[in-house]
Amino acid sequence: LYIRDPSGFSVINHNDMWVPNFFFKFNEDGEVNDVLFIDYQMPHFNSPGIDLNFLFYGALNEETRIFKVKKLLRIYHEVLRDTLAALNYPKPIPTLHDIHVEVLKTGLNSLIASFCEVPLLMVEHSDDLNMDLSLGSSETAEKFRYTLFNNEKYKNFIQKLLIEFDELGYLDWKVEKCLFLEKLYWYVSNYLIMQRTKGNFTYISHHHYYKLIINLSA
Repeated sequence: LYIRDPSGFSVINHNDMWVPNFFFKFNEDGEVNDVLFIDYQMPHFNSPGIDLNFLFYGALNEETRIFKVKKLLRIYHEVLRDTLAALNYPKPIPTLHDIHVEVLKTGLNSLIASFCEVPLLMVEHSDDLNMDLSLGSSETAEKFRYTLFNNEKYKNFIQKLLIEFDELGYLDWKVEKCLFLEKLYWYVSNYLIMQRTKGNFTYISHHHYYKLIINLSA
């Protein structure tokens, strides 16, 4: 995922495109008229699909993600195309189809956003949010993660996406394909352990593949 294809089209990715890193400016009518990105700690020169997947699954609500992503990709491509043309970009400018392909190729980043960032966004009370505890190993950290993954809003969110991710083949990636997959697997397995007694999920491990399957008969 994070090994750049030198023959492909690359951009400077923010690499942490979730809501807490957006500053919005509103006009007198309460409408957004400007957006500022902050927290450029992990910029990454690679496929535009890196940021796009993280944005779509870590920042958009379900309705927008389902019904408006294609429109958002078209807008993104139009701005990209016009900007590259204005800068006299010497290589072939990517087509809209090319951008869609990049989003599919880097789809694993949508899992990282869904499992690592969204649970934190859905914490009911901001005073309860503790980023350090989300990766800690203490008993307090384990209780915090249990609360994160058993949030009803998050369970409703992720159960639908697991089916989508499985159908797209994103749950069949090898460990070697992504530096963050070990972290992602840790989040996923913790969630599954919590759900196992309820009969909602089945966990499969086979030759370093990690796959989640919804038990639709539950």
